[in-house]
Amino acid sequence: MDDGQPFDPTTTYGFGFSTVAAPASGAHNVNLDSSEADDYATMVAQGYSVLYVGTATWAGGAANPLGPCTQSSAGAALAGGGDAGSEGGSSLPDGGYDFSKIPPSFQFRMGFNTPTNYINCQNGDPSNPNPGINGEDHPRGIQVKDNQSVVAQVTIHMDHPFWESFAENSPLHWDQIAAQYVGTAGSPSCTPKT
Repeated sequence: MDDGQPFDPTTTYGFGFSTVAAPASGAHNVNLDSSEADDYATMVAQGYSVLYVGTATWAGGAANPLGPCTQSSAGAALAGGGDAGSEGGSSLPDGGYDFSKIPPSFQFRMGFNTPTNYINCQNGDPSNPNPGINGEDHPRGIQVKDNQSVVAQVTIHMDHPFWESFAENSPLHWDQIAAQYVGTAGSPSCTPKT
């Protein structure tokens, strides 16, 4: 511990960590390879604590694991520029918007300057059989041993910025982001406002 005394192996200690803006020096490279050096340089230059680089691919049609999307003819009329009472209709997916206007796949880069403190984290160590508090997936904290090392597994959920709400396990949505790039060329690069 800070005072030089050993941790008590009969006590579970709370565990936390922070994400910070990428520092220009003093960072330890854990698993970035040389192809990712430019990404890290971007994080330093922009003050990002998180950078998402990837490819988004539309899966809302027949390939959707939840089944193909459908829509009503009223929604189709609205998507086609008419009103809900217009004659005709179409087989446009997902509630009336013509998703063929959105690229089915594209590369993206999104940086966030949102340093975050994670306090009293659950420990996802799969070898720990103890239950979490009030039905949580894993117990909180770390219990050390005085004769061997112990595992502490922390997972940062990279999918959360794409959830539709703050509620746990909310559905993922990419449509609102992809719609911002209709008619653009190249790889979109977003710098969300904080």
